[in-house]
Amino acid sequence: MDDEIEPIAGFARDDCDLIRGDSIAHEVRWRGDPDVRSLWSRPIRLKIYLTDCWLYSFRFGNADSEHLLKAMRREG
Repeated sequence: MDDEIEPIAGFARDDCDLIRGDSIAHEVRWRGDPDVRSLWSRPIRLKIYLTDCWLYSFRFGNADSEHLLKAMRREG
């Protein structure tokens, strides 16, 4: 959602691919695309819809950030 609390074109609820299953590594996709770089420089609000489930946590990242996190854990 944008700063006016309106859905951002391409990132609305109906654009989001359904996620099913029990995992800690789901990648959210909008119409098959996980790329959120177009949102990088703007303030956003997240609205998360859940049905019969619990959300433990979430984070924004990419494949490169995953490698960085693993390296940090080894060094820390």
